[in-house]
Amino acid sequence: MEQIKHFYRRRDGFHCYIYLIMSIIVTLMFIQFASIFHGTISRDADLKANVYTKKQNREATFKKSTVTSDQAKQATIANITDILEEIHILKAMLNISTKNITFNAKRKVITKDETISILGDEKNALVIRNHSNGKVDLQWPKVNDSSFILKQPSINWSLVLDHKLVRAGGKRPNYCPLWPSELIGQMPPDTFIRETELPEAYRKQVQHGGRFRPSECEPRERTAIIIPYRDREQNLKVQLRHLHMVLQRQNLEYGIYVVEMAFPSQFNRGLLANVGFLTASSVSKYTCYVIHDVDLLQMDDRNLYRCGRVPRHLSATNSKFKQLPYTSYFGGVSAFSPEQLWRVNGYSNLYFGWGGEDDDMVMRIFTAGLHISRPKALIGGFWALEHEHDAGNPKNPHRFTLVNSAPERMKSDGLRSVAYKRLALEFKPLYTWVYIGVKEAQVMEKFESYLQDPPLQEQRQDSET
Repeated sequence: MEQIKHFYRRRDGFHCYIYLIMSIIVTLMFIQFASIFHGTISRDADLKANVYTKKQNREATFKKSTVTSDQAKQATIANITDILEEIHILKAMLNISTKNITFNAKRKVITKDETISILGDEKNALVIRNHSNGKVDLQWPKVNDSSFILKQPSINWSLVLDHKLVRAGGKRPNYCPLWPSELIGQMPPDTFIRETELPEAYRKQVQHGGRFRPSECEPRERTAIIIPYRDREQNLKVQLRHLHMVLQRQNLEYGIYVVEMAFPSQFNRGLLANVGFLTASSVSKYTCYVIHDVDLLQMDDRNLYRCGRVPRHLSATNSKFKQLPYTSYFGGVSAFSPEQLWRVNGYSNLYFGWGGEDDDMVMRIFTAGLHISRPKALIGGFWALEHEHDAGNPKNPHRFTLVNSAPERMKSDGLRSVAYKRLALEFKPLYTWVYIGVKEAQVMEKFESYLQDPPLQEQRQDSET
């Protein structure tokens, strides 16, 4: 009997241990569930608090950036004017239709940061981006207009234009307007093709060497006009008068350089352009170099003598022909930034005689990964002055062969290899005269392998032209 009672007492003690362990486990599980539930509530509370804080920050930022209409006018009137004008110049420079792009003043106000850029792509409108902190200061509405897409979709839109809005002292320069009010548009040829005397109002502002700088505003471009020249005195007089009047109306800082080659060497337009570029660069720091035929006069001063992001063919048409002889035609009047000229190594020095150097330049441009832009024919017209045929400038019989080898010669033939002797450098009242001597045989000696006779088909085409 005693043994039975002892057995039951041991069993009750065993059960107590089991109950104790189970109680501990249940307690731990309850604590765990309680902590998880409390953590979830805390996270939800933190998230709500964080969202509320962000909302408050956004409202505070919005209130801080929101200004009254009077303050907005004071803070942005000058900058908005610049941006709208930039759009117009882009339209003229890149043939973009911007009729559906309108300024949205409710987006964001332009801050007084130092630099802005105009960016974009084929589908989106332009965006103003602040370089200093990477934030978007002003954004244009999106445009779903097929006419906004460029005709040349290979254009990379990054860094279309950079524009300084603030000087080191914190004051915005008084920039000349992109579309000056002095522009008159289409000019009837009868008003300028025979005139040689520059009016006194224009002449008195021209410094020796044919240089000019606007006195009432900060010029947006410093342009060097380079005229390869030989025996066209009457054309030069007409051209100088016309250029000074047009360039001053365009509010440009400019200089005119007439580069002439001494006899007996044949005329070489490409080599003279290279010499003109090097000479002008040594005189002043220009931002745009325009290679300009002496016998072509601009017919619309809205065709600005400025450079673009790619080499620009300013003479879209001329009075000699109603349309360009071929799509890649690049003769007449062409504009380059200094970076573009160095990138293609300037013009070839091998084209003695008439023709070929402009086609060679097109090959260089394409080889360098660039392309050509043009103004529309409506404003890109030039008037071709009459002149007698130059017996000292015969057609170059090797021009077709040389053009085909342009990519091959690009690095060794150009700005970096031009050989000449400067015979005179004179700062005349209306232009800077650069007179050089060139030994034709010495220039061509290094490239004799490229002077093989052109194929029969090219000879036939040459005889037909």
